[in-house]
Amino acid sequence: SRKLNLYDHNVILNWNTRASEIVNDLLYCSSKQKVVVLVESQKKEVEREINERLADTIAKENKALLTECKKMNFIKRILYMMKNSYKKKVTVIVREGDIFSLKQLMDISLEKAKMIIILGSDVNNTICKFEHKEKMEQKGKGNSQTIKTLMQVADITAAQYSSDNQKIIVEVTDEWTENLVEEIIKYKQVDGKCSI
Repeated sequence: SRKLNLYDHNVILNWNTRASEIVNDLLYCSSKQKVVVLVESQKKEVEREINERLADTIAKENKALLTECKKMNFIKRILYMMKNSYKKKVTVIVREGDIFSLKQLMDISLEKAKMIIILGSDVNNTICKFEHKEKMEQKGKGNSQTIKTLMQVADITAAQYSSDNQKIIVEVTDEWTENLVEEIIKYKQVDGKCSI
């Protein structure tokens, strides 16, 4: 619940079915990675999904590596496995809160992050078919949550006190949102500070 004193970390705002794939891909980076996820609800489910996904990928990659070096002699195989085996190089902190709150964005050190990923909400997680239909209709009218989040994030990353060369990645699923994001880029992107 306290302010995180992090720098050079990745931030994911919101959560959907594609988010765990983003975290999982960070396993393939050569250096250790730090990720802070800010979600409105379901913190425990998000943590469980991330941990299961990372554990599955590490087990799969290490099994493939073992198969690859099976023909080596014992000592060579052990040394090869020690050098090349996959380990959990991704530290993930999941926070529950309001993604539009300036205080909560500052509490996750957004101004010092190297990359901020803004994800849209999933429509497929609805239970009722009428609710699913209603959300599909709303999705065609644009995603105001993405626009509001981008505006808030762009203001923080463009400020003088923020780190230089921060990257903002925005997930867009419809034309209306895409057009508004393009307009925001024209007015809010600051060279050397934030790249949207």
